[in-house]
Amino acid sequence: MARPESPDQTRAKPDPEDETRQLPPVSTETAEFIALDPSEDPVAEIASRNRTEADDVATRAGEAAQGLSDLERATRELEEVATMLRELTRGFASVA
Repeated sequence: MARPESPDQTRAKPDPEDETRQLPPVSTETAEFIALDPSEDPVAEIASRNRTEADDVATRAGEAAQGLSDLERATRELEEVATMLRELTRGFASVA
């Protein structure tokens, strides 16, 4: 195996199939345009949408947790009613 002739040959070349490669830098004109009108920044737009969706998911998760808590409370109350009915039934059976 041959040794590299120069330091440039020792650097790994980017794989064109690599999906994790960096995007090219934004041109100065594009950066200035985004600075003038940030609403046109697609990354900011996507980030804003993601934040909104994350907030919605968090709200729904909180509502689901509250619903689960209510269901657990109702289940305990039904268990108490079932216990009372069982005791009442035993009382009737012992009288008969």
